Amino acid sequence: MNITGTPKRIILDGVTYSCKADAAPTKQSRTKNEPYRHTGGVGLKQTLQIPHVKAFSIEATSAQFEELEDLAARQQPFPMSFELADGSVYRSAGTINLGDHAMTENKVDVEMFPVDEWALFAP
Repeated sequence: MNITGTPKRIILDGVTYSCKADAAPTKQSRTKNEPYRHTGGVGLKQTLQIPHVKAFSIEATSAQFEELEDLAARQQPFPMSFELADGSVYRSAGTINLGDHAMTENKVDVEMFPVDEWALFAP
């Protein structure tokens, strides 16, 4: 599924977070090819990756960052979705990774790892 557009907000386990204006999320491919050299020439190692969306920059206070840390520590998938500026909403269930919390800007980067493919929920 091709996901393009400017993010407006993300929803993690029922809690809504606004995306910062400078957010530029990217979707990682499912495979990664790595060439390597050996005595017979060059080989290719292909690694399957977990497709995920990374670099959502969201607004988060210190208290919200602590809540996000609790979500990131969960072992079980939870509902998550994101809305683009055009009104498109994609949802799935999965887990997250957090970047550093920029306290002066109330900003944190979030990577979202869905268990299944992102499903388009709204136009």
